[in-house]
Amino acid sequence: MKAFTKKFLSLAISALTLTNTASISAYADVTRGLSEEEILNSSVKPVMTVTKELLQPDSGVSSKKMNISVSLSGADGKYASTGIHLFYDSRLTPERDSHGKIIIKKGDATENLNMLSGDDDTKESEGMNGLFVATSSNSDSGMDGEFFSFDVTLPADAKNGDVFPIDIVYMEYAYATDIFIDVYKKNIPMQVYLFTKGIYNSENPISNSAEYLRDMKNCSALTYIDPSCDGYIAVADSHFEETYIPYLVPSKITMQQGDTSNIIVVNQNGKKIEWTSSNTSVVTVRNGAVTAVNEGNAIVYAVCGDNVMQCEINVINNGSYLAGDANLDRKVSISDAVRILQYIANNNKYPLSSQAAKNADVYGNNDGVTANDAAAIQRYDAGVTLSLPEQ
Repeated sequence: MKAFTKKFLSLAISALTLTNTASISAYADVTRGLSEEEILNSSVKPVMTVTKELLQPDSGVSSKKMNISVSLSGADGKYASTGIHLFYDSRLTPERDSHGKIIIKKGDATENLNMLSGDDDTKESEGMNGLFVATSSNSDSGMDGEFFSFDVTLPADAKNGDVFPIDIVYMEYAYATDIFIDVYKKNIPMQVYLFTKGIYNSENPISNSAEYLRDMKNCSALTYIDPSCDGYIAVADSHFEETYIPYLVPSKITMQQGDTSNIIVVNQNGKKIEWTSSNTSVVTVRNGAVTAVNEGNAIVYAVCGDNVMQCEINVINNGSYLAGDANLDRKVSISDAVRILQYIANNNKYPLSSQAAKNADVYGNNDGVTANDAAAIQRYDAGVTLSLPEQ
């Protein structure tokens, strides 16, 4: 099997071992030398999503035919050449043509592009099979919409609680790398944004987790797969209502003055949402986009039909408390977990200031800085939990 680089690479920390937690991970180096600010300031911010499908149990799932679809948004008319690797659970059987090739169907996003595809390496150790899809054009005629899709058949022994993961994986060879670029190959920030932010965004895991959070209530096996997995086909453990009650993700946010954040309505079901803020001098909201105006507290309300939902907002000044910010860079990421582990390993060499220690204590009842705090930040960074301190 050819070597490849996943979006997340294990970060080895030999000094400490955390038990009963996911391994600490970090992005592969796909930045092409761009800084974080340059990536976030990209003029084009493509987002790629994959099928998340939850099936009712005992509903004829044995050998059931399903469709895996990859969709794109945020790059309408901005790209020409692409190279995308997708891996799917090896228990799924893809539909093939008479030559044994997986049948890949173009979507409306790629209807004006040339497309080729092929089977790729099998990740045998991880139980995943792969395929590669590439596009080309002499103009930036790639659009938003469905990028491509293919049909698969569930195994005959599929049962309640089964989960079949699907994952878009950035791959880098000595002779080629995955790409997402304009016809003149100038918009490097767009490509880097897609592969570091637009497929799975660790800075804002909510964007990848709304369906996951909904479905995991009905399929406990989802809690055992890597939360960075981009999609899945799953079979619920027990019967559930097809009509879901809407709710907000997240339900509580701590923001810095001047920052913006997004609130997602899960199970909106096409209904109109009316947004209001309890205190517009502290927080304003428009279509779920929240802006922190001044220090203080406010509640954002979202009305969806007969349901009234709310999200508690706490706005702080720069330099004040931010749960999880152990390295005082005013954001929470995997680097804060690493900073905590350094402190635990040698607090003389890697001391924490009083403010950093206060920020770092996000697990337990004010029990000081421990490895459990690092694990809590890992879970937050991976999208397993959505707020800190961890309740």
